[in-house]
Amino acid sequence: MSRIAASARNAALVLAFAAGPAAPAMAASLTPVVAPSDAYASQFGTNNNCMVACMGEGQRLQTVYAGSLFGEEAFYLRGMAFRYRAVEYPANPQSYTRDLAITLSSTTKAVDGLSPTFAENVGTDAVLVLDGPVTFAPGGGTFAFDQVIMFDQDFLFDPTKGNLLVDLLHKDDRPYPVVYFYYDAINSTGDGMSRVVGLNSQDTAHPIGVDSVALVTKFFRIEGEALPVPEPASAPLLAASLALLAALPRRKP
Repeated sequence: MSRIAASARNAALVLAFAAGPAAPAMAASLTPVVAPSDAYASQFGTNNNCMVACMGEGQRLQTVYAGSLFGEEAFYLRGMAFRYRAVEYPANPQSYTRDLAITLSSTTKAVDGLSPTFAENVGTDAVLVLDGPVTFAPGGGTFAFDQVIMFDQDFLFDPTKGNLLVDLLHKDDRPYPVVYFYYDAINSTGDGMSRVVGLNSQDTAHPIGVDSVALVTKFFRIEGEALPVPEPASAPLLAASLALLAALPRRKP
């Protein structure tokens, strides 16, 4: 076994031992919430947009959703979905997969008030909910939200603390097909959604900038328990275990 593989194995064993048994979780059910409103569960928006599926490496998209769209009580989010707009754009015969990083946070920025500086929009509670491949494929239903993206990590959102910011970064440098997937969107101020787009992941969104376009989005909120996390009592044990691992003799290269 290589030194790198052994170190990785040891680290995994220490973390598993220190974490102890996970907190028990009840069976959770998912409740859909459509933004900007439930009315769009059975009607199309006013526009189409491909930014989620047609961006290149390093390009970044931040979309803000008004906290008022979600009620007043805090809840966990486990995923989201978009609706293929087959009415105006024919289906691409080939699916394709791209690597994305999606971060959720509570932002103090207002809808239609995002800064072109990405960092200024991100909340202090930011959580990387997905970092990996997403497959884009043709839609199969008239109003179906069939481009589903489920998260690897739940996000706790409290609508009383701000608006929901979905921060999407494309990490893949593979070329895209000639025909992209376009999704149902709305371009209107006052609908509770807006975005900022940049052709690179740096702090300034240029040259696309800030506008009111946003995809009609179905979110999946959890009714029940979130994904289990280690119990707080395991923290001292984790620290002691890591200290023990650091003290172990290492092979010289």
